[in-house]
Amino acid sequence: AAAATAASLGVLPEAIAKGLADFRGASRRFEYKGETKNGAAVYVDYAHHPSEIRATLAAAKAMGKRIVCVFQPHTYSRTAGLFDDFVECFSDADLTLFADIYAAREQNIFGISSELLADRVPNGRYLGSFERLSAYLAENTTADDRIMILGAGDIVKLADLVLSK
Repeated sequence: AAAATAASLGVLPEAIAKGLADFRGASRRFEYKGETKNGAAVYVDYAHHPSEIRATLAAAKAMGKRIVCVFQPHTYSRTAGLFDDFVECFSDADLTLFADIYAAREQNIFGISSELLADRVPNGRYLGSFERLSAYLAENTTADDRIMILGAGDIVKLADLVLSK
């Protein structure tokens, strides 16, 4: 579609080919970050709404391998308001690990936590901190795993930590 649009606007075929060859995809959308020392593939995605999470995990599942999802909920209000949807959206993950909620600008006036969410998600486990998450992943994943790190907050930092262990 991008090539057809560019051609219709008079862009030279050579420039179109170069643009397509250089395109690496959108940042934080199923972005491959590397492979852990134990061979697990690590991806990050900005998915932070249940519908985005479902779509991302369905795509990952279609590629094969065991799916280890790491999720950082974004804001207390979103987590509370969509709690039941979050409980349901991780069904394509074989294991879902939860980081603490990324508060952004909010205070937790809802009494919500990632631990409460993990308790309700089948195969869910609360680990909280990036240190605990990265240590768990280093010890419990192999080349048969695809690690999907999801969320809109600072969870993207976890990828570098995981890849350094």
